[in-house]
Amino acid sequence: MSSLGLLAQDSGGRLALTGRPRPGRRRVAILGAGVSGMSAAYELGKLGFDCTVLEARGRPGGRNWTVRRGTVEAELGRPPQTCRFDPGLFMNAGPMRISHTHSTSLAYCRELGVPLIPFPMVNEACYVYAPGFKRMRLREVHADWIGYTAELLAKAVNQDKLDLALSSADRRQLIETLRQAGFLNSSLTYPDNDPPAGLQLGSDDSPRGFVTLPGTVGEPVQPTRPVPFDTLIRSGYVGQTGLIPGELDWQPTMLTPEGGMDRLAYAFANKLGGVIRYRAVVTAARRTSAAGVRLTYTDLADTTGGAGGTPKELTADFCLC
Repeated sequence: MSSLGLLAQDSGGRLALTGRPRPGRRRVAILGAGVSGMSAAYELGKLGFDCTVLEARGRPGGRNWTVRRGTVEAELGRPPQTCRFDPGLFMNAGPMRISHTHSTSLAYCRELGVPLIPFPMVNEACYVYAPGFKRMRLREVHADWIGYTAELLAKAVNQDKLDLALSSADRRQLIETLRQAGFLNSSLTYPDNDPPAGLQLGSDDSPRGFVTLPGTVGEPVQPTRPVPFDTLIRSGYVGQTGLIPGELDWQPTMLTPEGGMDRLAYAFANKLGGVIRYRAVVTAARRTSAAGVRLTYTDLADTTGGAGGTPKELTADFCLC
Protein backbone atom coordinates (compact mmCIF):
# COMPACT_ATOMS: atom_id res chain seq x y z
CA MET A 1 0.00 0.00 0.00
CA SER A 2 2.88 2.34 0.74
CA SER A 3 4.43 1.66 -2.66
CA LEU A 4 1.12 2.39 -4.39
CA GLY A 5 0.64 5.63 -2.48
CA LEU A 6 -2.45 4.25 -0.69
CA LEU A 7 -1.03 4.53 2.82
CA ALA A 8 -0.13 7.79 4.53
CA GLN A 9 3.55 8.38 5.09
CA ASP A 10 5.18 10.29 7.91
CA SER A 11 5.94 13.84 6.83
CA GLY A 12 9.37 13.72 8.40
CA GLY A 13 8.71 16.53 10.84
CA ARG A 14 6.09 18.46 12.73
CA LEU A 15 2.89 18.90 10.70
CA ALA A 16 2.37 22.57 9.87
CA LEU A 17 -0.75 23.85 8.12
CA THR A 18 -1.07 27.45 6.96
CA GLY A 19 -3.88 29.70 5.79
CA ARG A 20 -7.27 30.77 7.08
CA PRO A 21 -10.85 29.80 6.16
CA ARG A 22 -12.63 32.01 3.67
CA PRO A 23 -15.63 33.94 4.99
CA GLY A 24 -18.62 31.64 5.27
CA ARG A 25 -16.52 28.54 4.53
CA ARG A 26 -15.25 27.41 7.90
CA ARG A 27 -17.46 24.48 8.91
CA VAL A 28 -15.73 21.12 8.54
CA ALA A 29 -17.25 17.70 9.24
CA ILE A 30 -14.76 14.91 9.92
CA LEU A 31 -15.75 11.25 9.77
CA GLY A 32 -14.11 9.22 12.51
CA ALA A 33 -12.23 10.07 15.70
CA GLY A 34 -9.20 8.01 14.80
CA VAL A 35 -5.79 9.61 15.16
CA SER A 36 -5.93 11.02 11.63
CA GLY A 37 -9.40 12.51 12.10
CA MET A 38 -8.55 14.03 15.48
CA SER A 39 -5.21 15.41 14.31
CA ALA A 40 -7.01 17.01 11.35
CA ALA A 41 -9.57 18.61 13.68
CA TYR A 42 -6.79 19.73 16.01
CA GLU A 43 -4.76 21.42 13.26
CA LEU A 44 -7.74 22.92 11.43
CA GLY A 45 -9.05 24.28 14.72
CA LYS A 46 -5.81 26.18 15.18
CA LEU A 47 -6.44 27.88 11.84
CA GLY A 48 -9.97 28.95 12.77
CA PHE A 49 -12.07 26.22 11.19
CA ASP A 50 -15.15 25.06 13.08
CA CYS A 51 -14.81 21.27 13.13
CA THR A 52 -17.22 18.51 14.15
CA VAL A 53 -15.98 14.93 14.40
CA LEU A 54 -18.59 12.17 14.08
CA GLU A 55 -17.43 8.92 15.69
CA ALA A 56 -19.51 5.74 15.63
CA ARG A 57 -17.83 4.23 18.67
CA GLY A 58 -18.07 5.46 22.23
CA ARG A 59 -14.34 6.10 22.44
CA PRO A 60 -11.63 7.93 20.48
CA GLY A 61 -8.73 6.32 18.67
CA GLY A 62 -10.30 4.08 16.03
CA ARG A 63 -7.75 1.34 15.34
CA ASN A 64 -5.65 2.80 18.16
CA TRP A 65 -7.35 0.73 20.85
CA THR A 66 -6.10 -0.39 24.25
CA VAL A 67 -8.07 -3.08 26.08
CA ARG A 68 -8.22 -2.83 29.88
CA ARG A 69 -10.24 -4.28 32.74
CA GLY A 70 -13.89 -3.41 32.15
CA THR A 71 -13.57 -2.92 28.38
CA VAL A 72 -16.71 -4.27 26.70
CA GLU A 73 -16.75 -5.29 23.05
CA ALA A 74 -19.59 -6.88 21.07
CA GLU A 75 -18.79 -8.43 17.69
CA LEU A 76 -21.54 -8.76 15.10
CA GLY A 77 -23.83 -11.63 15.99
CA ARG A 78 -21.97 -12.43 19.18
CA PRO A 79 -22.72 -11.67 22.85
CA PRO A 80 -20.79 -8.82 24.52
CA GLN A 81 -17.39 -9.70 25.96
CA THR A 82 -15.98 -7.96 29.03
CA CYS A 83 -12.23 -7.78 29.69
CA ARG A 84 -11.28 -9.09 33.12
CA PHE A 85 -7.57 -8.26 33.22
CA ASP A 86 -6.11 -7.55 36.63
CA PRO A 87 -5.89 -3.84 37.44
CA GLY A 88 -2.92 -2.21 35.72
CA LEU A 89 -2.70 -4.75 32.91
CA PHE A 90 -3.64 -3.90 29.34
CA MET A 91 -3.31 -5.09 25.77
CA ASN A 92 -2.74 -2.83 22.78
CA ALA A 93 -5.17 -4.41 20.33
CA GLY A 94 -4.11 -2.10 17.49
CA PRO A 95 -0.76 -0.35 17.13
CA MET A 96 1.58 -0.88 20.06
CA ARG A 97 4.74 1.09 19.26
CA ILE A 98 6.05 4.22 17.59
CA SER A 99 9.11 4.01 15.37
CA HIS A 100 11.97 6.43 15.92
CA THR A 101 11.35 7.51 12.31
CA HIS A 102 7.75 8.60 13.00
CA SER A 103 8.70 12.16 13.79
CA THR A 104 5.17 13.53 13.39
CA SER A 105 3.71 11.14 15.96
CA LEU A 106 6.62 11.79 18.31
CA ALA A 107 6.12 15.53 17.91
CA TYR A 108 2.44 15.18 18.86
CA CYS A 109 3.41 13.17 21.94
CA ARG A 110 5.69 16.00 23.03
CA GLU A 111 3.13 18.68 22.24
CA LEU A 112 0.26 16.90 24.01
CA GLY A 113 2.35 15.78 26.98
CA VAL A 114 2.16 12.03 26.37
CA PRO A 115 5.03 10.28 28.23
CA LEU A 116 6.92 7.71 26.17
CA ILE A 117 8.93 4.69 27.29
CA PRO A 118 11.19 2.31 25.31
CA PHE A 119 9.53 -0.63 23.56
CA PRO A 120 12.02 -3.55 23.40
CA MET A 121 11.80 -5.24 20.02
CA VAL A 122 14.17 -8.14 20.72
CA ASN A 123 14.40 -10.55 23.65
CA GLU A 124 17.64 -12.49 23.36
CA ALA A 125 16.58 -14.84 26.19
CA CYS A 126 13.35 -16.03 24.54
CA TYR A 127 13.05 -19.45 22.94
CA VAL A 128 12.43 -20.39 19.32
CA TYR A 129 11.17 -23.86 18.44
CA ALA A 130 10.26 -25.94 15.41
CA PRO A 131 9.02 -29.56 15.51
CA GLY A 132 11.87 -32.02 15.16
CA PHE A 133 14.54 -29.59 16.37
CA LYS A 134 15.86 -28.64 19.77
CA ARG A 135 14.54 -25.38 21.11
CA MET A 136 17.13 -22.60 21.20
CA ARG A 137 17.37 -19.25 22.84
CA LEU A 138 17.46 -16.34 20.45
CA ARG A 139 20.98 -15.41 21.57
CA GLU A 140 22.14 -18.94 20.70
CA VAL A 141 20.67 -18.70 17.20
CA HIS A 142 22.29 -15.31 16.67
CA ALA A 143 25.70 -16.37 18.00
CA ASP A 144 25.81 -19.58 15.94
CA TRP A 145 24.67 -17.89 12.73
CA ILE A 146 27.20 -15.08 13.06
CA GLY A 147 29.92 -17.54 14.03
CA TYR A 148 29.41 -19.97 11.16
CA THR A 149 28.94 -17.31 8.48
CA ALA A 150 31.99 -15.43 9.80
CA GLU A 151 33.96 -18.66 9.49
CA LEU A 152 32.85 -19.19 5.89
CA LEU A 153 33.70 -15.65 4.86
CA ALA A 154 37.00 -15.58 6.76
CA LYS A 155 38.18 -18.77 5.06
CA ALA A 156 37.11 -17.47 1.65
CA VAL A 157 39.02 -14.23 2.25
CA ASN A 158 42.04 -16.12 3.57
CA GLN A 159 42.14 -18.22 0.39
CA ASP A 160 41.62 -15.14 -1.81
CA LYS A 161 38.38 -16.62 -3.16
CA LEU A 162 36.40 -13.38 -3.28
CA ASP A 163 35.46 -11.68 -6.53
CA LEU A 164 36.37 -8.37 -4.89
CA ALA A 165 40.09 -7.65 -5.04
CA LEU A 166 41.50 -6.82 -1.61
CA SER A 167 44.94 -5.63 -0.65
CA SER A 168 46.92 -7.70 1.82
CA ALA A 169 46.30 -5.13 4.55
CA ASP A 170 42.56 -5.03 3.84
CA ARG A 171 42.40 -8.81 3.82
CA ARG A 172 44.14 -9.05 7.20
CA GLN A 173 41.86 -6.39 8.67
CA LEU A 174 38.72 -8.10 7.37
CA ILE A 175 39.80 -11.50 8.67
CA GLU A 176 40.56 -10.06 12.12
CA THR A 177 37.17 -8.34 12.18
CA LEU A 178 35.44 -11.61 11.28
CA ARG A 179 37.46 -13.50 13.87
CA GLN A 180 36.32 -11.16 16.61
CA ALA A 181 32.70 -10.87 15.42
CA GLY A 182 32.28 -14.63 15.05
CA PHE A 183 34.43 -15.65 18.04
CA LEU A 184 36.59 -17.77 15.73
CA ASN A 185 39.63 -19.70 16.96
CA SER A 186 43.14 -19.45 15.58
CA SER A 187 42.26 -21.71 12.64
CA LEU A 188 39.35 -19.39 11.74
CA THR A 189 36.84 -21.99 12.85
CA TYR A 190 33.70 -21.41 14.87
CA PRO A 191 34.48 -24.15 17.38
CA ASP A 192 31.84 -26.71 18.27
CA ASN A 193 34.22 -28.64 20.50
CA ASP A 194 36.40 -27.78 23.50
CA PRO A 195 37.13 -25.04 24.16
CA PRO A 196 33.58 -23.89 23.31
CA ALA A 197 32.96 -20.81 21.22
CA GLY A 198 33.11 -17.56 23.13
CA LEU A 199 36.27 -18.01 25.17
CA GLN A 200 38.51 -16.05 22.80
CA LEU A 201 37.39 -12.69 24.21
CA GLY A 202 37.56 -13.58 27.89
CA SER A 203 36.27 -16.34 30.12
CA ASP A 204 33.13 -14.43 31.08
CA ASP A 205 32.32 -13.16 27.59
CA SER A 206 30.18 -15.58 25.60
CA PRO A 207 27.23 -14.05 23.72
CA ARG A 208 25.83 -17.55 23.28
CA GLY A 209 25.37 -17.97 27.02
CA PHE A 210 26.58 -20.34 29.71
CA VAL A 211 25.56 -23.64 31.24
CA THR A 212 27.19 -22.37 34.42
CA LEU A 213 27.09 -18.63 34.74
CA PRO A 214 30.31 -16.75 35.56
CA GLY A 215 30.80 -16.01 39.23
CA THR A 216 33.83 -14.90 41.21
CA VAL A 217 36.96 -14.13 39.19
CA GLY A 218 38.87 -17.33 38.55
CA GLU A 219 35.90 -19.67 38.89
CA PRO A 220 35.51 -22.10 35.96
CA VAL A 221 32.65 -21.39 33.54
CA GLN A 222 30.91 -23.61 31.03
CA PRO A 223 29.64 -21.87 27.91
CA THR A 224 26.88 -23.55 25.93
CA ARG A 225 27.81 -25.59 22.86
CA PRO A 226 26.89 -24.54 19.31
CA VAL A 227 24.58 -26.69 17.23
CA PRO A 228 25.92 -28.01 13.90
CA PHE A 229 25.64 -25.53 11.06
CA ASP A 230 23.48 -27.80 8.89
CA THR A 231 21.06 -28.29 11.81
CA LEU A 232 20.81 -24.55 12.29
CA ILE A 233 20.02 -24.05 8.60
CA ARG A 234 17.42 -26.85 8.43
CA SER A 235 15.65 -25.64 11.58
CA GLY A 236 14.68 -22.39 9.88
CA TYR A 237 15.33 -20.52 13.12
CA VAL A 238 17.38 -17.80 11.48
CA GLY A 239 14.52 -16.74 9.23
CA GLN A 240 12.05 -16.79 12.13
CA THR A 241 14.00 -14.62 14.53
CA GLY A 242 14.45 -11.41 12.60
CA LEU A 243 18.23 -11.83 12.71
CA ILE A 244 18.63 -9.79 9.55
CA PRO A 245 17.54 -6.17 10.26
CA GLY A 246 14.12 -5.46 8.83
CA GLU A 247 12.66 -2.37 7.29
CA LEU A 248 13.54 0.98 8.83
CA ASP A 249 10.30 1.44 10.76
CA TRP A 250 10.90 -1.79 12.73
CA GLN A 251 14.42 -1.04 13.89
CA PRO A 252 15.29 0.16 17.40
CA THR A 253 14.75 2.49 19.06
CA MET A 254 11.00 1.90 19.31
CA LEU A 255 8.84 3.83 21.76
CA THR A 256 5.35 3.47 23.21
CA PRO A 257 3.12 5.70 25.34
CA GLU A 258 3.37 4.84 29.00
CA GLY A 259 0.22 3.02 30.12
CA GLY A 260 -1.11 2.13 26.68
CA MET A 261 -1.06 3.25 23.09
CA ASP A 262 -4.44 4.96 23.41
CA ARG A 263 -2.90 7.60 25.69
CA LEU A 264 -2.13 9.51 22.50
CA ALA A 265 -5.74 9.14 21.28
CA TYR A 266 -7.18 10.39 24.57
CA ALA A 267 -4.70 13.28 24.62
CA PHE A 268 -6.12 14.43 21.28
CA ALA A 269 -9.68 13.86 22.51
CA ASN A 270 -9.08 15.92 25.67
CA LYS A 271 -7.77 18.79 23.55
CA LEU A 272 -10.80 18.64 21.23
CA GLY A 273 -13.45 18.27 23.93
CA GLY A 274 -16.96 18.80 22.55
CA VAL A 275 -15.73 18.80 18.96
CA ILE A 276 -16.20 15.01 18.96
CA ARG A 277 -19.70 13.51 18.89
CA TYR A 278 -19.50 9.87 20.01
CA ARG A 279 -21.86 7.07 19.02
CA ALA A 280 -22.76 8.99 15.88
CA VAL A 281 -23.15 6.44 13.08
CA VAL A 282 -22.97 8.19 9.70
CA THR A 283 -25.28 6.66 7.10
CA ALA A 284 -24.87 9.03 4.14
CA ALA A 285 -22.87 11.99 2.86
CA ARG A 286 -24.21 14.12 0.02
CA ARG A 287 -23.09 17.25 -1.76
CA THR A 288 -25.50 20.17 -1.53
CA SER A 289 -26.42 22.76 -4.12
CA ALA A 290 -24.59 25.35 -2.02
CA ALA A 291 -21.27 23.59 -2.64
CA GLY A 292 -21.37 22.13 0.84
CA VAL A 293 -22.14 18.74 2.31
CA ARG A 294 -25.03 17.22 4.24
CA LEU A 295 -24.42 14.23 6.50
CA THR A 296 -27.13 12.02 7.91
CA TYR A 297 -26.31 9.98 10.96
CA THR A 298 -27.89 8.04 13.80
CA ASP A 299 -27.17 9.45 17.24
CA LEU A 300 -27.01 6.36 19.45
CA ALA A 301 -26.25 8.53 22.47
CA ASP A 302 -29.65 10.20 22.08
CA THR A 303 -32.32 7.62 22.85
CA THR A 304 -35.28 9.96 22.45
CA GLY A 305 -35.75 8.37 19.06
CA GLY A 306 -36.03 4.91 20.61
CA ALA A 307 -33.62 2.04 21.21
CA GLY A 308 -32.16 2.47 17.74
CA GLY A 309 -31.07 6.05 18.35
CA THR A 310 -32.17 9.34 16.88
CA PRO A 311 -31.77 10.22 13.17
CA LYS A 312 -29.98 13.54 12.71
CA GLU A 313 -28.35 15.72 10.04
CA LEU A 314 -25.23 17.83 9.98
CA THR A 315 -24.39 20.40 7.32
CA ALA A 316 -20.89 21.67 6.67
CA ASP A 317 -18.81 23.42 4.04
CA PHE A 318 -16.31 20.58 3.78
CA CYS A 319 -16.14 16.92 4.77
CA LEU A 320 -13.02 14.90 5.52
CA CYS A 321 -13.75 11.22 5.09
